[in-house]
Amino acid sequence: MSHQHLGRRFAHVEWWCLVVLILGAAGSIAHAQAPAREQTVARTADDEQLRCDETARNEALIRAFYVAWSRLDVEELMSYFNETSVWQNVPDGEPLRGASAIRKLIEWLVEDWTRDAKVNFEVHSLASRENLVFSERVDHVESLGRSVDLPVVGVFLIENEKIVEWRDYYDGASYSSGLPPRIPWRDIANGPPRDER
Repeated sequence: MSHQHLGRRFAHVEWWCLVVLILGAAGSIAHAQAPAREQTVARTADDEQLRCDETARNEALIRAFYVAWSRLDVEELMSYFNETSVWQNVPDGEPLRGASAIRKLIEWLVEDWTRDAKVNFEVHSLASRENLVFSERVDHVESLGRSVDLPVVGVFLIENEKIVEWRDYYDGASYSSGLPPRIPWRDIANGPPRDER
């Protein structure tokens, strides 16, 4: 066998050895990376479960909050808020900022409604994304011999199982036509008149 032919055979063997080495190394790397991929998948599944759990808790919180309105208990309703919570009835413009302002309005509502009031927030649909909860409901309110069935869209921001932002969207004229007492929303939101400050 000539040296040239023998050299070609050695070169061929060396090439195959190189291929085997490369494939072997790739296999080792893939094997080494497999646990990392499995851990990533496991972490992703855990994160998804946590998000699902948080979503379920947030939706349950809002459902319970709506039911609480039927009891018109100031302390129970205030337990859903923290000190910096914001509540805005969008047709009324100005938001109520902080627990003190929210308490004032709830106390006014309870005092006005409890004479012969019946309140029921009927939830038609409820959905959430992360810490935002969206709801479509009809507020059925009977008070002072009059009643209103008010369609409302409510949007809530939840943090640490407290409502930190609450926005309600509805037709203000529909509410006013059903229940004559004016809610002192702007008075509470803006504070007392300047001469009383």
